[in-house]
Amino acid sequence: MKHLRLGELSITLSRPRGYHNVYRVQNKYTNAILRVLLPLEPGYNALSIVASLEWARQANSLPVPQVLRGDNSASNTLEFEWILLQYIDGAPLDEDED
Repeated sequence: MKHLRLGELSITLSRPRGYHNVYRVQNKYTNAILRVLLPLEPGYNALSIVASLEWARQANSLPVPQVLRGDNSASNTLEFEWILLQYIDGAPLDEDED
Protein backbone atom coordinates (compact mmCIF):
# COMPACT_ATOMS: atom_id res chain seq x y z
CA MET A 1 0.00 0.00 0.00
CA LYS A 2 3.06 2.27 0.12
CA HIS A 3 2.58 3.19 -3.53
CA LEU A 4 -0.74 4.87 -2.62
CA ARG A 5 1.17 7.36 -0.43
CA LEU A 6 -1.38 7.35 2.36
CA GLY A 7 1.18 7.51 5.16
CA GLU A 8 1.12 5.21 8.17
CA LEU A 9 -1.93 2.96 8.01
CA SER A 10 -3.85 0.63 10.26
CA ILE A 11 -5.07 -2.33 8.18
CA THR A 12 -7.44 -4.82 9.81
CA LEU A 13 -9.02 -7.91 8.26
CA SER A 14 -12.71 -7.14 8.46
CA ARG A 15 -14.59 -9.90 6.66
CA PRO A 16 -12.89 -12.96 5.17
CA ARG A 17 -14.93 -14.24 2.24
CA GLY A 18 -14.72 -17.09 -0.23
CA TYR A 19 -13.62 -15.08 -3.26
CA HIS A 20 -12.14 -11.98 -1.64
CA ASN A 21 -10.97 -10.54 1.65
CA VAL A 22 -12.19 -7.23 3.02
CA TYR A 23 -9.87 -5.01 5.06
CA ARG A 24 -10.55 -1.79 6.98
CA VAL A 25 -7.87 0.78 6.10
CA GLN A 26 -7.48 3.77 8.42
CA ASN A 27 -5.20 6.63 9.29
CA LYS A 28 -5.81 10.22 10.36
CA TYR A 29 -6.83 11.18 6.80
CA THR A 30 -8.40 8.00 5.42
CA ASN A 31 -11.18 5.63 6.39
CA ALA A 32 -11.67 3.11 3.61
CA ILE A 33 -12.36 -0.50 2.70
CA LEU A 34 -9.88 -2.58 0.70
CA ARG A 35 -11.25 -5.56 -1.23
CA VAL A 36 -8.53 -7.98 -2.33
CA LEU A 37 -9.93 -10.32 -4.98
CA LEU A 38 -8.88 -13.89 -5.70
CA PRO A 39 -8.16 -14.61 -9.39
CA LEU A 40 -11.61 -15.98 -10.23
CA GLU A 41 -11.89 -14.13 -13.56
CA PRO A 42 -8.49 -12.41 -13.87
CA GLY A 43 -8.73 -8.92 -15.31
CA TYR A 44 -12.53 -8.82 -15.19
CA ASN A 45 -13.36 -9.38 -11.53
CA ALA A 46 -12.50 -5.87 -10.30
CA LEU A 47 -13.93 -4.25 -13.43
CA SER A 48 -17.24 -6.05 -12.90
CA ILE A 49 -17.46 -5.00 -9.25
CA VAL A 50 -16.62 -1.37 -10.08
CA ALA A 51 -19.25 -1.31 -12.84
CA SER A 52 -21.86 -2.85 -10.52
CA LEU A 53 -21.12 -0.33 -7.78
CA GLU A 54 -21.38 2.58 -10.22
CA TRP A 55 -24.70 1.26 -11.54
CA ALA A 56 -26.01 0.85 -7.97
CA ARG A 57 -24.95 4.42 -7.10
CA GLN A 58 -26.90 5.81 -10.06
CA ALA A 59 -29.92 3.47 -9.93
CA ASN A 60 -31.15 3.98 -6.36
CA SER A 61 -30.90 6.04 -3.21
CA LEU A 62 -29.08 3.44 -1.08
CA PRO A 63 -25.66 4.47 0.22
CA VAL A 64 -23.11 2.85 -2.12
CA PRO A 65 -19.37 3.37 -1.55
CA GLN A 66 -17.40 5.38 -4.06
CA VAL A 67 -14.44 3.64 -5.69
CA LEU A 68 -11.29 5.52 -4.67
CA ARG A 69 -8.64 3.46 -6.46
CA GLY A 70 -8.07 -0.02 -7.78
CA ASP A 71 -6.06 -2.36 -9.96
CA ASN A 72 -7.65 -4.99 -12.18
CA SER A 73 -4.41 -6.89 -12.69
CA ALA A 74 -2.20 -8.96 -10.44
CA SER A 75 0.87 -7.01 -11.59
CA ASN A 76 1.18 -5.04 -8.35
CA THR A 77 2.72 -5.44 -4.90
CA LEU A 78 -0.33 -7.36 -3.61
CA GLU A 79 -0.22 -9.73 -6.62
CA PHE A 80 -4.04 -9.71 -6.66
CA GLU A 81 -6.73 -7.48 -8.12
CA TRP A 82 -7.87 -4.95 -5.52
CA ILE A 83 -10.37 -2.13 -5.01
CA LEU A 84 -10.13 0.67 -2.43
CA LEU A 85 -13.60 1.93 -1.48
CA GLN A 86 -15.01 4.79 0.54
CA TYR A 87 -16.03 3.59 4.01
CA ILE A 88 -19.72 4.00 4.78
CA ASP A 89 -21.04 3.40 8.29
CA GLY A 90 -23.69 0.71 8.57
CA ALA A 91 -24.16 -3.00 7.99
CA PRO A 92 -23.78 -4.82 4.66
CA LEU A 93 -27.05 -5.85 3.03
CA ASP A 94 -26.06 -9.53 3.21
CA GLU A 95 -25.77 -9.52 7.02
CA ASP A 96 -28.67 -10.98 8.98
CA GLU A 97 -30.52 -8.60 11.25
CA ASP A 98 -31.28 -9.79 14.77
